[in-house]
Amino acid sequence: LARLRNITGTDASQKLLEISPFEVKSMLFSLLSGRLLEDLSEEAGTGAKEQRTGMGSIRKQIEERRSMRRSLHAVKGSSHSVDMTLLELPEVEDESEESEDFQFGIWLRHRRIDGALNRVPPEFFATVWDTVRRFPRGLSINRIVLHWGLTQEMTRREIKFALQVEQVLNQISEPEYREMIIETLALLGKMDILLKTDRPNIPHDHAFDVDAVVKRANKIFVEHNRQMETIVMECCASGKRCDGAQGMCQHFYDSAPAGEYGTAHYLIKALMEILGPAN
Repeated sequence: LARLRNITGTDASQKLLEISPFEVKSMLFSLLSGRLLEDLSEEAGTGAKEQRTGMGSIRKQIEERRSMRRSLHAVKGSSHSVDMTLLELPEVEDESEESEDFQFGIWLRHRRIDGALNRVPPEFFATVWDTVRRFPRGLSINRIVLHWGLTQEMTRREIKFALQVEQVLNQISEPEYREMIIETLALLGKMDILLKTDRPNIPHDHAFDVDAVVKRANKIFVEHNRQMETIVMECCASGKRCDGAQGMCQHFYDSAPAGEYGTAHYLIKALMEILGPAN
């Protein structure tokens, strides 16, 4: 509440006591469902507004940077006097970025909430069962192996198998990284479609490392954003370490799952590099 209304913690506590129980319930529901509360109305009887965002802010930032570079090139190539409005472009951009600062962190919080609540997609455990069965040495997750033999001992919808997978996932201490592993496992279940082949390069002498896919995707993400000169240049793309879980870029965790700049885009690229058909 303090962050959304830009007030101190003491004032936020007072405001929290003044709003109705229904509005408090709406706030809790929005936070647990991964949505961002934009504003709380001052009038009684009105609920909370919600907004779900993806990578729109980063995409807009890329477009603004490209537009500004074109404007600066035009200024350099001109022999006439420089208009003062062009010199003020960086300040306008800064104001635009400040107005959208609240959008950053939405998907990171969403993943942390889903990971803390142990949420998984529909048919997730059945998909993992199918995937484990395809790898002769099983899957390695956080240095723990889900052995191929589990698919011989348990059926794909057996609760014991789901509990076995949950036990492995619960060993991951960072909830956002747990969610990234779950996204990767969901994509692994569709690798025939994603790789456009029914004969992927599956290892037969060791367990397939799921963590390696996530970390390869993070490297591709950082390199792609370095080329586009996005906000990632302020941390991982410039060699600095940010506070992302497992040493990965925090902006990778803060990306929407789908879309041109979504995590699935980079995870699929990583899968194609690792599991693509051998030459």
